[in-house]
Amino acid sequence: MPAGSFIMGSPEDEPARRPTEGPQHRVNIDRPFAVSKYEVTYDEYRRFVESTGHVSGQNCIVWTGTVGGKPLRGKSWQDPNFPQSGRHPVTCITWSDAQSYAQWLSAKTGARYDLLTEAQWEYAARSGTSTPASFTGAPGSVCDYANTADQSAKESGGGPDWKYAGCHDGYGAQTSPVGSYRPNPFGLYDMYGNVWEWTQDCYHPDYVGAPTDGSAWSAPTCSARVVRGSSLSAPPDNLRSAARSQGSVEARMKIGMDAVADFHNWNLGMRVARVLE
Repeated sequence: MPAGSFIMGSPEDEPARRPTEGPQHRVNIDRPFAVSKYEVTYDEYRRFVESTGHVSGQNCIVWTGTVGGKPLRGKSWQDPNFPQSGRHPVTCITWSDAQSYAQWLSAKTGARYDLLTEAQWEYAARSGTSTPASFTGAPGSVCDYANTADQSAKESGGGPDWKYAGCHDGYGAQTSPVGSYRPNPFGLYDMYGNVWEWTQDCYHPDYVGAPTDGSAWSAPTCSARVVRGSSLSAPPDNLRSAARSQGSVEARMKIGMDAVADFHNWNLGMRVARVLE
């Protein structure tokens, strides 16, 4: 990604805009940085686990047709309750799992890898555009660029509360192999849809006081981190460069009557950035 500047956030008149996406502010990216072309895959994460013995847990909130998903024992990045190949994005990982993966990759390669900051993520997603999304076109074109809630998902068991695009991409209510859709102008795939992606930043409900240099926004305590990019189950109006949400890093979930497990989610994964010396 080249150095540059951009306006982060969405204007107040952007359709589907949420208050958490403002106020708009200029961010200066002073140095180029590298971004993984694809979301981190099942096979890439598997090599990390095999190399380190890292334990990612055996409990995950997965899609079972229940509104919001259901936490199930035995579900994990290895089995998120739908079929995967090695080229699917890894899911059911926590922010700490993502941090551990980036640290391992750094040690293995000698380069410095990290999660993207929220500003880096939006800069990469916009890829020089100022429109709501980096792609434009007919309503059906969304299925050319993103794995989102569409008619294929509706027909294969998507939720009654889901909002669906009018097009078909053939993947149903599950992830798709990375690179299955058209890239954005910077050559990055799945910046919209497929799985939400963890970022480095603590979650704040708006941008008042946000950094303007592209760095991560930290906080003394951080119970949630920013996630970006929307997912296969999110409303199509989330397929916008400014859309953002939060992922808990402290939440616990009940399984059965009294057992609890660390928070993992079936539609949440990661992408990494590399510092260029």
